[in-house]
Amino acid sequence: MAWIAKGGFFIWPILACSVLMIWFIADRLLHFLVRIPQINASLDAVCRRKESNRPPVGKLSELLKLSLDKGEIDSDLVELAMEQDLIDAERRLNGLSVIAQCAPLLGLLGTVTGMIAAFQRIQDLQGQVDPALLAGGIWEALITTAVGMMVAIPALVAYLHFRNRVHRWENYLRSSVTHAVKQLARSGVEVK
Repeated sequence: MAWIAKGGFFIWPILACSVLMIWFIADRLLHFLVRIPQINASLDAVCRRKESNRPPVGKLSELLKLSLDKGEIDSDLVELAMEQDLIDAERRLNGLSVIAQCAPLLGLLGTVTGMIAAFQRIQDLQGQVDPALLAGGIWEALITTAVGMMVAIPALVAYLHFRNRVHRWENYLRSSVTHAVKQLARSGVEVK
């Protein structure tokens, strides 16, 4: 906690970024560990025409269920519903990307302003400064860079991890839907 107090003004926006980062990561973890498996199970049940007491989960499953009930599938609407589910999966990923990029820049800005203050002290003392005083000011200035990196690195790792999961899930959805639509067309469902 002493580091935070000595980090200067720019430590506070970095700490705010860290709180947002934790919230974004927790939200995406819940989505990928709970919601996506529910959507996948619902999509599988709808495509296999399994009767279920539960309503379909996800836009794509809802649309496919309605389409099957009507006896026709509009491929453009299927694509749109799939995009909606993917947009939902990508939510808050841009926020993680922004945090990963801004946190180290805020840290660097804090370091630069701290160094400016340290050199102003040297100027005020007309060069007659104790090296220990200067070293203390410099390490205090570097705290913001370290904290910025400590926030940016996990944000970047989380962003890349979730982005990869979204891409894999998109591939899964596209192949599942293509296969399901072909199967449904063979069983007499009209595909537009």
